[in-house]
Amino acid sequence: MESTISQALATRAPNPPEQRLRICLAAPSPRQVGGQASQAELLVAELEARGVASVEFVPQDPLVPGWLRWIKVVPVLRTILSLTGYVALLARALARSQLAHVFTASYWSFVLSAAPAVILGRVLRTPVLINYHSGEAEDHLTRFRISSRLFLRWVSGIVVPSRYLVGVFHSRGYSTTRIPNAVAGVRFAWQARPQPRQRFLSTRNLEPTYDIPTVVRAFALIHARVPGATLTLVGSGSQAAEVGRLVQELELSDCVHLVGRVPHDEIEPYYRDADVFLNASVVDNQPLSLLEAMASGLCVVTTDVGGISDFIRDGHTGLLVPPQAPQALADAALRALRDPALFDRLVQAAREVILEHDVKVVVDKWRECYARVSDRDVDQPLEVTTGLAP
Repeated sequence: MESTISQALATRAPNPPEQRLRICLAAPSPRQVGGQASQAELLVAELEARGVASVEFVPQDPLVPGWLRWIKVVPVLRTILSLTGYVALLARALARSQLAHVFTASYWSFVLSAAPAVILGRVLRTPVLINYHSGEAEDHLTRFRISSRLFLRWVSGIVVPSRYLVGVFHSRGYSTTRIPNAVAGVRFAWQARPQPRQRFLSTRNLEPTYDIPTVVRAFALIHARVPGATLTLVGSGSQAAEVGRLVQELELSDCVHLVGRVPHDEIEPYYRDADVFLNASVVDNQPLSLLEAMASGLCVVTTDVGGISDFIRDGHTGLLVPPQAPQALADAALRALRDPALFDRLVQAAREVILEHDVKVVVDKWRECYARVSDRDVDQPLEVTTGLAP
């Protein structure tokens, strides 16, 4: 995978290829917009640049041959074709690897991405490490209890980015390792904002989980009190038309900029040009967009859901509000904007938190995790405390 990050890190002396662990890393491809895809791209670049591992990347959404593109309009056939391509690529990569590192989310995403790797890992006797990223884990592990227990029982390790997910998995009897999401400091450079310019930003996809309509309604309340304020919405999704209509209904077309989808390697200028990040998600884990905002020096005002309070402490590293509460989101944002001392205190404390998420720190944790998992006997099931499971 090509990456500007790998070029920036190319000056580091890698280990000789024969000393590197051979890893198969399966994740959404870089052409997808989302936290898992960008985390995978960053991790592959850093692992290769530092000589930690030789990585064979397997896209979980492989490209469809041109003559079969028509199948993409048929949902069931599209899923079957994509899964067939993924399994074929995964099998070849696992046969050449000492360890599989598989990114996964919840529900059917877990079944289609993690389950094939677990099965093939057993057949090919390759340890499989599951890297779970979904804030919907609690509901997933309850509703998909049989399938999750069936496959998680035979992985060689479960890694989650947040303390919130550690707790969710522990309550079901699963032991996990916590390795936080990484932020590339070479891409998201911190800058001071001694005089905030009343520019608000959201880079979440326009999906129900992230409740962008609440962001727009909160901004309408902000704009009524601060007429010069602007809001930039970066992202696309199933609610794009609904959000566009809401902006028009609230007469915000002149001050709300709907940018649409932006490749991750082109998103940094939007952080640089904003002051306050607004987040209204109703389900979440450890969103990369909030970490990137903190790393760039923005003040984060967000709902207190899932694992967000793991790294954002209300009044210390950001401001937390209840979900689906536009007035509370607006009041908190205005509080930060109108109090320069508070704004500065929040962003300075957030800058310290980001040190744990520096990509170099995170990759060192992965190095230790890989060393443990690669020595694990694939016939030894993951320890599950059945007494904790529902």
